[in-house]
Amino acid sequence: MVIIMKKKGTAGKIRLSSVAALFVVAAVISSALRSFQFFTKVIDPEDGALEWSNFTVVPLYAVVVIAAILLLVLPLLSANIPKSVFPQRQSAKLGFAGLILTLGLILDVAIQTGEIIVKKDTSSGSIAAFLKETGLLPNILQVFFGLFAALYALLFAISYFKGKNVFSSSKILALAPTGWVVCRLISRFTRETSFSKNTELFFELAMLCFLMLFFFAFARIASQLGNKGKMWAVFGCGFPAAMLSLLCSLPRLAVNLAGRGDLLVTDSRLEYADLAVFAFLILFLFTLISEYKSGNYENYNEENAFFDFTKKDDAILSPVADVIPDTFVKPAAPAKPAPGQDDEAFEIASQYSNQYMQSAASYSDEPAKDSAQEEDIADEDFSAGEDDE
Repeated sequence: MVIIMKKKGTAGKIRLSSVAALFVVAAVISSALRSFQFFTKVIDPEDGALEWSNFTVVPLYAVVVIAAILLLVLPLLSANIPKSVFPQRQSAKLGFAGLILTLGLILDVAIQTGEIIVKKDTSSGSIAAFLKETGLLPNILQVFFGLFAALYALLFAISYFKGKNVFSSSKILALAPTGWVVCRLISRFTRETSFSKNTELFFELAMLCFLMLFFFAFARIASQLGNKGKMWAVFGCGFPAAMLSLLCSLPRLAVNLAGRGDLLVTDSRLEYADLAVFAFLILFLFTLISEYKSGNYENYNEENAFFDFTKKDDAILSPVADVIPDTFVKPAAPAKPAPGQDDEAFEIASQYSNQYMQSAASYSDEPAKDSAQEEDIADEDFSAGEDDE
């Protein structure tokens, strides 16, 4: 990992458009293979296990794993990453992306709240006993963070619809989407199932891990807190998260639309929030790429560069001109005397000031000559001292 980090931002031939093309190919192939597995009953609806003898299993895992690694590493190595700031102008695409994410979060909050209420009605014990028995504390926190995440997504949408940035100032609220994802991740670990055997759960965990890293990098850049050199993570974690979001939602949607909901794995239903997150990521990432290609972003190679500050050779040095230009030292412009000040004395002082600045400029032009003159004078003094002796 250290070797990869030292190569950060060094590959000038890696373009974001190439990374996006890789994402499209991997997302289409993996979603098609997963849909085929559902309809051919390769996946066990009870525990999510696969028939490893099926010819689609190995290609699916190969596509997902290789594509996820490449989509993560290529933006890290690329030198064509825009500066770590989001577009600062009105954008209907980004506003629409924020609105989709807002609706998806609100729908998720409503579904989770309904399930909590139903389970609470069937329980007659105390709240503490209910939480211990059902393990719904992560779901309750998911609702809590989901509400604030929806509010933040709404501020994001309003900012780009109106062209007035109001979401960047909400620095604490920017962490709400990350908290929402973390709660979803914790709730997956509370399921009584095998993570290695249940392939649906495996893909969900991978999706949530990439999504957590994406929203964390998103919050840092939006809030402008420790954001330098973090734009690569938006692309490097956003594209794998989008691919896995599509993999966890589109095949399930196809199964539901075909009226075969019985083929879905238990506890791995279709979650509309994943579709909303996928739509948000696609609009957001591709809009950033189009903004970059159109010239609204500049290519800041140092934004994505890795510097080892423990070594002097890797330290960032400011360039210094070898020759000081003649215009660097300018005579001071004569100032106007203050009321009540003697005009003649002020004029004499200004002349002395100008003469001093001109002397300083001429001195900087001939340092070698002055040094030689000083050596000649020193030699003469030394010779005179020997004659006296």
